[in-house]
Amino acid sequence: MKRRCSLRIDLLTKESSVSWQVFDRLTGVNDGITRTITATKQPDPQKIIDSFNNAVTKAHECCNYQVGLGFLQAWGSNACKEIFPDEITRKLSTYDCGDILFMVPLGWADFPFELIYLQKRFLGQRFHIGTIINTGAPQGPEKQYNHGGDLMIIVDSSDRLRSTCCEGENLKNNAKSRKRQVRLLMQADREKLFAGIPRASIVHFAGHSGPDHEYDKAGWVLGNGKYFSTDDIMKIGESPVLPWLVFSNSCNAGKILVNSGLSGIAGAFLSAGIHQVVGPFCKLNDIQAKYCTSFFYKFLFKGQSASQALVSLRKMCPWEAGLTPLFYRLFGDPLYRESTKKSLWRQVFFFLSIITAILFSLLQESIIYTKKSVLPEIQK
Repeated sequence: MKRRCSLRIDLLTKESSVSWQVFDRLTGVNDGITRTITATKQPDPQKIIDSFNNAVTKAHECCNYQVGLGFLQAWGSNACKEIFPDEITRKLSTYDCGDILFMVPLGWADFPFELIYLQKRFLGQRFHIGTIINTGAPQGPEKQYNHGGDLMIIVDSSDRLRSTCCEGENLKNNAKSRKRQVRLLMQADREKLFAGIPRASIVHFAGHSGPDHEYDKAGWVLGNGKYFSTDDIMKIGESPVLPWLVFSNSCNAGKILVNSGLSGIAGAFLSAGIHQVVGPFCKLNDIQAKYCTSFFYKFLFKGQSASQALVSLRKMCPWEAGLTPLFYRLFGDPLYRESTKKSLWRQVFFFLSIITAILFSLLQESIIYTKKSVLPEIQK
């Protein structure tokens, strides 16, 4: 029998110390295991993240899958020893699966906990992991989220990214086969995104994300010289209703810190109030990213949560995807999943519309039959 956990691990930083608080979510935060563990030394998150970026660069540059994997495993093993006290390591070693929510300060937002290597596996292959950023600032008003499967696909259809068009078409067909309503935008602009994103329940972007040289900020490259910056993304937060999930399948879209504050793509969507954000924390191979999209939504549309779909992706994605499945992360609570209420109402509405159409058809036939039977009487 697999040993399953449900943990919340808070990272608390001070000038001279780092502390971890562990909560057992299965029994409730207040009644469960609440233990504060102070690290013996102060790890430098930026130094560890820089070493991770070097490991990813080496993994990308080598042609051998196993050698590239070895670079990531070595980094994950060293990072585990550097940031986790022995008590945390022992605790995580006692579980086979489950979910872990990391609550971290802004300086640790870009740390890829999913690639901590423990017991000959990455944490992201064993656990459903989500990260929430504790900025210390008061939260805005709670948003309402669209549910029910409306999927908005945004594609950079320029010639330099032909694979993204294929990714968008494949995802559209996959969603339609699962009875999802789909909007595919091949030629997007700011106005279309401002109007369309708040009406969707899931938003998927396939393309480039990069710096806007005019404003020196990150954003989505839409093609044809069009751009959707992080400022534009945060303006979406003015809508009272938002998608529950955004998947930005573009380079470095799973990062928070670009220059300072919540200025990355993931950070901008979180600031706008999006509940769950998925994206990679490094550069991607376009072809491999296409495979990852296909497998992620295959599991999501079968009813898995976003965190469960990512674990399934890491375990079951084909070798053609290379190391890319390991590079995605989730911001948000890993326990959160799409509500089915709206989709159930849609099913009811669908059946009612069919019944109404049948009744209307029968009524028309009855009227025609009555006219035919009355007409001979009049002619006589």
